[in-house]
Amino acid sequence: MIKRGFINFFKGLKYYLTPFGATLLFIVIGLCIAVPSVIASINHLLNTIKDLLGGVEYSSKVAIQTFVGNIMSLEWKTDFAGSLAKMSDQEYLTSMVNEIIKATFGGDVDAAKEAVQTCVKDIMAQVVLLLVFTILGIIAGFAVTRMQLRNEVASTGKNPFRFFLRVLLDAIVFAGAVALTIWISSIWKSKAIWAIVVGALIVYALITLIKAYIVFGSKRVKFGKVVNPIQVVMLYVADIFIMGIAIGLTVLLYYVFNPFMAIFLCIPLLMIAVIVMDVNAESYVKELAEKAETKEAQ
Repeated sequence: MIKRGFINFFKGLKYYLTPFGATLLFIVIGLCIAVPSVIASINHLLNTIKDLLGGVEYSSKVAIQTFVGNIMSLEWKTDFAGSLAKMSDQEYLTSMVNEIIKATFGGDVDAAKEAVQTCVKDIMAQVVLLLVFTILGIIAGFAVTRMQLRNEVASTGKNPFRFFLRVLLDAIVFAGAVALTIWISSIWKSKAIWAIVVGALIVYALITLIKAYIVFGSKRVKFGKVVNPIQVVMLYVADIFIMGIAIGLTVLLYYVFNPFMAIFLCIPLLMIAVIVMDVNAESYVKELAEKAETKEAQ
């Protein structure tokens, strides 16, 4: 089981560019929508202030340069999470917009407070939009990569019943995993949290074996040969090793590159690790079933 996990993980690495490319594509699409919208909001604010000041002329180039300068001054390379949080913080964005006004018109414009807040809300909305596109990219990359890897190591072939059965079981397990994650997060400060996490991972290993048996092993292999304490522990250990490799590579990327680059490079690695953890049991049970059928045919 452990050897199979390593083999499947390194098979999965050849699909690295799939989740990376999907995530990057959705981020680019999000930027193509968000950036023009932010620029339009800033220009609208400046035009509003221009009217309030009696038609005084201003340089939009100065405004955009100030806006870009504020974004670039954030510590993206050393504190990516903190910089991202600032871009969604209303107080910081208000300060940034006021700085743009000062640079453009030479001082504060008290009469424009309402327009400033509207501009800030527009920027926050575009940040949220970009975050949504990033999440959609991760989901799309995950789904396509899992389909590719599953077709290679645990394909249902031309059997539509097994395909739809697996989709149904995947949905049930996913819903259960989400509920379990929410529950664990609600008791995160509990002294027994690590014991609960380890127990949850063992239960997950058990469930994936049962799911794999239902899809590939039912009426082909004995249930006890697939689902037993030894196989559960072996699958659990394999999952730990796989995630350990992915985390180790992530740490390596963190030190080789800056945190900003490491985040984008490690997301596909972690996605592949999670996918392999999911298909390991299916790959194992499918092989058992095929060997049993070959033996019976002989």
